[in-house]
Amino acid sequence: MKKINHSIKLNLLMTKTTMKKISYEDNKMKKYNLLILSLMIFLVSINGVFAGSQTGVALVSQSPDPAVAGDLVELRISVSNRDASFSDNLFIELGLAYPFNSVFGEEYIEEIGVLTGYQSGDESTIVKYRVKVDNDVVSGTYPLIVKAYSDSEEYIINKEIYVDIESKDSAEIIYINTVELEPGNTTPVEFTIYNVGSSVLRDLTFSWENEDEAILPVGSGNSRYIKYLGVGESYKLVYNVIADSEADPGLYKLDLSLSYDDPLTNELKIISTNAGMYIGGGTNFEVAFSEVEGTEYSFTVANIGTNNANSVSVVVPEQNGWSFVGSNTELVGNLNKGDYTIASFDLQKFSSDNEIIIDVVYTDTKGIRKSIEKSISLGSIETTINNTNRYINQAPNGQSKNGMREMSGGLGTIMITMKWVGIGIIVLIAGIVGFKIYKKKKKNNKKK
Repeated sequence: MKKINHSIKLNLLMTKTTMKKISYEDNKMKKYNLLILSLMIFLVSINGVFAGSQTGVALVSQSPDPAVAGDLVELRISVSNRDASFSDNLFIELGLAYPFNSVFGEEYIEEIGVLTGYQSGDESTIVKYRVKVDNDVVSGTYPLIVKAYSDSEEYIINKEIYVDIESKDSAEIIYINTVELEPGNTTPVEFTIYNVGSSVLRDLTFSWENEDEAILPVGSGNSRYIKYLGVGESYKLVYNVIADSEADPGLYKLDLSLSYDDPLTNELKIISTNAGMYIGGGTNFEVAFSEVEGTEYSFTVANIGTNNANSVSVVVPEQNGWSFVGSNTELVGNLNKGDYTIASFDLQKFSSDNEIIIDVVYTDTKGIRKSIEKSISLGSIETTINNTNRYINQAPNGQSKNGMREMSGGLGTIMITMKWVGIGIIVLIAGIVGFKIYKKKKKNNKKK
């Protein structure tokens, strides 16, 4: 009996163990099924929220590629649909961030309307945008945000596209402070080099030359070295330059060259350009008082500059203490460098001031009409003339004033008179000497 009871207890124990095991497996299966169900519900909910998740955007191209710092770049973005669902009233928006800036007049939200099922590949819708790249950006790849949404859904896509950008490494010779040289004279000429790019430039070499060799540097060579030139910085190079004194007036070409190490490629980059420099231009004059006869004043006008002067006119402008009879202008024609001429005017003086203003008007080698004003001192000669005129005016009635002027009307007349007097004295002496020789010979003949 005990044995039977023991067997029954054992069977009951095994049954309970089996039941517990079955119950554990059932619970495990229920949890697994619940997990699968939850995942399916989640996927369904995701599909419901992002019904257009098969809509895709991609950067098709950019122009230029790579984009250049400081310039515009055009982006072509494709919008595609890779499933059978439709997207109604679809909008594509480009979100701008550094280093991209908006362009005036451009719209960055584009309505493309309905996107049909399986509209992809060559059938994708293309949207174009133009943006401005920041001037100071360094080379690299930069993101832009593309957003897609419709009336019924907030966001279908919020995706980054990437644009390649290259720094602008460029230097320019933007300024020459002197464009006109006088033949034979040394002139400082300043060249300014400017870094207009967005990269630091190193090891720059600048040089210039004139093929005609009419323009040459003085005291140094034509090549200069610049070790470093930062972004937006400039560097000035000064040369002492001389133009050939025998060079014909005109425009001469300077060949300019700038070389430096390209920071992007580490290769030598050379910029070649040219500039014009003019040899010629204006000149200068010296005007001096020459003589006066009565009321006729004469002045010597000399071209002391380095250029020829055309159509020269000597003018006595209206001024206090002087008046002129007849024309106040005398045309003397062309006056080459080193040449001089005489200009005379009929003037009357009403002041004790011994200075007079004379203008020299001429046309320079560039065809520009110019005027130079000179203040001329009459000096002690004018004092002598005034005293002589005063004596003439005080002569007694009946004495010929014209005769007096003829004898003492000016320095020129006095010198002429002295000349003839001197000749007369020489002739007289020669006559006396000749007469004595004649008498001596006659006396000797009588003795024989």
